[in-house]
Amino acid sequence: MSKLIALDDGHGMDTPGKRSPYIDSLGRSIKENEFNREVVKFLDQELKQCGFDTLLVAPTDQDTPLTVRTNQANQSNADAYIAIHYNAFDGSFGSSSPSGISLHVYNGHRNQEAGKLAESIAKYLKLGTKQNYRGIIENNFHVLRETTMIAVLSENGFMDNEREALLMLNSDFQREVASEHAQGICEYFGVEYVNGSAPSPPPQNEAIEDSTVVEEPTSLTGARVESIYRGSDRLNFRSKATWSDQDIVGTFGYGEGWIIRRLLKVEGSYQYEVKNSKGAVYYITASQRYVKVIGNNIPSSADAIVPYPGKALQLGSSGKDVQRVQRAVQVTVDGSYGPITRDAVRAYQSRHGLQIDGIVGPNTWNVLF
Repeated sequence: MSKLIALDDGHGMDTPGKRSPYIDSLGRSIKENEFNREVVKFLDQELKQCGFDTLLVAPTDQDTPLTVRTNQANQSNADAYIAIHYNAFDGSFGSSSPSGISLHVYNGHRNQEAGKLAESIAKYLKLGTKQNYRGIIENNFHVLRETTMIAVLSENGFMDNEREALLMLNSDFQREVASEHAQGICEYFGVEYVNGSAPSPPPQNEAIEDSTVVEEPTSLTGARVESIYRGSDRLNFRSKATWSDQDIVGTFGYGEGWIIRRLLKVEGSYQYEVKNSKGAVYYITASQRYVKVIGNNIPSSADAIVPYPGKALQLGSSGKDVQRVQRAVQVTVDGSYGPITRDAVRAYQSRHGLQIDGIVGPNTWNVLF
């Protein structure tokens, strides 16, 4: 009889706080579930190819309650429970940011079956992308405590370590992590691992790309845009209109620039489609925090990427401009500026060195958009 593996992709897509700090080169932060979800998808494919049955205990992007997850696994008599996560330290890219991978089992289970499964998974994780190995750790986590089968939770890097945060969007890394978990699970259960089980996704055609890319009207076509970012890591340019790390083909530094072809909205954030002096086309962030349009054809403020609405947004404000802010700070979009939106704005202001008042005035607006 096939073994049943319960798979848990960690937090929901919009779970508060479960994301990286703002990443300059991307022009946004990365949600933890962007990584967890993809790894579980690939791991599900790998395990099925190897003859396992699987149970997805959190199959949507919503944050499924932990009791619902563990109850499903228990009621289904799963043979093992695997939870995929990405760690965090203090929520900032500081010099003390830790790094690395760790496996977690319930208190007192390090030397029991759960510890043996964790060791098998760790064996293969350590053979992949070079990361600090932090060991197998005992914890009183709900998914480890309330499951009746062996349970392992893996932390596959740190969201507040910038190098590891960028790995979260790398599909090769996602597949690698899934494969390493699958190999460890196979070894523990004495099942032959089918090498390269997870099939490659079909090539993205134009229709799929266009579903997340919207061309925005602009008077900036033909203008020059330059980097105003003085960071040592420079800004990225991509071969496609995405925010994916795998599409990065180079970097550009302060004062280096391009000619604007189009303004695009890509997955909710703005990019310029640009060309270089040889006519090659690339895609860069359009955030005014990092790039600046120069030349005689600079538009008026009314033609800016997202013009300031002319009045501060604060508690009690409502409407489309509030919805735009809510999307930018990644809270529920209801068009009503309440305490949750205010607190998210304060957190954003703190991360970006702005006055922390929870009010979206022109300075905060221009950094947001």
